[in-house]
Amino acid sequence: MLHFKHLSDLSQLPSSDPAFPVIQSLVDLTITPYDTPERPYDPDAEGWIVLIQEGDLIGPLTDIWDDTSLLDCHHDSTPTLDMA
Repeated sequence: MLHFKHLSDLSQLPSSDPAFPVIQSLVDLTITPYDTPERPYDPDAEGWIVLIQEGDLIGPLTDIWDDTSLLDCHHDSTPTLDMA
């Protein structure tokens, strides 16, 4: 799992990685415009981008939540079925 809180965090991901242009675009749209000298971007208050990688599904997401895995989470973009 990689966290992108500032433009410089893109260096964690090789530019040859297929996710690189997507993450770069998200950083450019959601972080860079809001990081100004007058008011620096505050990821703890405003959020950040997380790239979930293979193997991150099962283990706990201790970087974000204690004792919770992605398999335990409901995501806004995940369709759900009401089986009741």
